[in-house]
Parts: sequence; structure tokens; C-alpha cells
Amino acid sequence: MKLDPGNWETFQQFLLQCLMVEPGTFVPVLSHLLYYRQAGFAIDRQAVEEVMNHQIVFNCPHGHSSEVAWAIWTLIVFGLPIDGLASQAISRMDDSVIALLALDAQQRGLIPRGLDTTLWQSYMETAELRGKQWLLAYESNVKGWLPSNGNADHVAADPDFGHLKRLGVEFYNSAKVLNAAPTFASTSSGAAPAFSAQDA
Repeated sequence: MKLDPGNWETFQQFLLQCLMVEPGTFVPVLSHLLYYRQAGFAIDRQAVEEVMNHQIVFNCPHGHSSEVAWAIWTLIVFGLPIDGLASQAISRMDDSVIALLALDAQQRGLIPRGLDTTLWQSYMETAELRGKQWLLAYESNVKGWLPSNGNADHVAADPDFGHLKRLGVEFYNSAKVLNAAPTFASTSSGAAPAFSAQDA
């Protein structure tokens, strides 16, 4: 899409309005925001912050994990804070990907208040490495984001996951989260650009 810079502010507001009306537009909307940011267009950071926090608060009670994950990821990429209400809503999500994104955001100083990790902390035990929250139980231990329940390292105590930890295996790459870039579409192709994580 070839965009006159004079129309960028209006176009950006239309993108965010699309997201407010239909959360299913997350991928094309974010692709365009990333694409035009890379092209040197100014992002309305306050508007993006408000929309993403709203998406979190709205979608968490409905269990819409995908939309919540996209919103947290967007706030991390743009370096924007997750507010208290959104943090409280995230705390009640029983989803490993959302938990890891939130813990990453907290590590980056983007969650100043409201995040309660009690639910996620309950999974920090060896038995959960064979359960549905294995990713959270493993990854947050490897990164030091949550302690083990008890005195022993619950990951090191498992013969299989302990081996992965000793090899330095990680499934969530914090560095690549910030290196997302639009791909596959030029400004004149007429297609919404996609994006992928580039090597740091």
C-alpha cells in the first residue's frame, strides 16, 4: 500500500478502530503499524497503549487467549506499559504463553503494578512438567522469573527437563520478541505485510 504521509494519522486511527470493532484484525493491523514504524512514520503511542490495554481487559474474562497474547506482545514491542486493570485481568489467565509474555513484560519494567503471579506460581513443580502448563513450569524456571515451590529446583530434579536446562534449551526467546519485522509485502503490493522474528 502506498500511503501519502499526510494521511498517516487518519489511517493509523482507522487501523486502531478496526481492532476495537473486530479483534480478529490483530495480525493485519499490527503488521501495518510495524511496517510504517519501520518506514519512519510516527506511532501514536498513547492511542496504541489505550487500545491494547482495553483489549486485554475486554478479552481476558472471555478467555480469548490469542487476542490477549497479541495485545501484550504489542505493548512489549512498542515499550508501552500494561496498566493496573489489565495486569489484574492477565493474572487470572490460565495460559502459559500469556503468563510468559506477562512475566517478560514485568522483567522489562512494563508492568508497574497489579500483576499477581499466585496462579502461575502454583505450577512451579516437577509434576507440572508433564502437565498442560509444562511450558510455563519449565521456561519461567530457566529464566529465573518464578521460583520453584519448595527448596529444590523442580526442573533440575526431572531427568528429561533437567537435561534440557543443562543444555541451555529455551522455548521463549526474549531477545527476538523485540526484533519482529514486517515481511513478504512491499508498500506497493496491495497486500497487508506480515511479520516475522528476525535474528538478533
